[in-house]
Amino acid sequence: MKLTRLFVFACAIIILFGSCKESNYPIDAKPLVKIDSRLLGTWKARDKEGQPPMLDMSVKLTKQTDVLYRLSIKEKDKGKAIEEATNAYLSEIDKSTFLNVHIKDDTGGYIFFRILSIDAKGNKITAVGMADTTLRTAVSSEDLRARFTKNLNNPSFYKDTVEFYRVK
Repeated sequence: MKLTRLFVFACAIIILFGSCKESNYPIDAKPLVKIDSRLLGTWKARDKEGQPPMLDMSVKLTKQTDVLYRLSIKEKDKGKAIEEATNAYLSEIDKSTFLNVHIKDDTGGYIFFRILSIDAKGNKITAVGMADTTLRTAVSSEDLRARFTKNLNNPSFYKDTVEFYRVK
């Protein structure tokens, strides 16, 4: 299965080379939650130890519709900027917010990030990726949502906390 640069870039920057678990389905079959304007802008990531990422990349979230983001990932490779874009949207489960990121590869699946916090000034986002290796076996969005709900407070369901700092 051939992965696009977007999938590789998203996993690298958001989870900093951690386990990027995916599913064939999003948490919600269609976007329902209005975008959070605090997420709009350009971001760079640092891992939980405060170190910058190994790759020179930035993530930009822009408003596509009231419930849909455009997620662009820009990497500098040998002095040349490479940019990929995809769609993303929010889902809420028991007052917890998740970002569903569509993967534009042969699988057409999704990766997910739980947004743990956004600082008061809106300049730092703390998020965590998914560690559950069974996400790909979900048979529907409803099944996936049930798994997320069941494991909402299970630390082993998550992996690799990342802090994003606003660039613009």
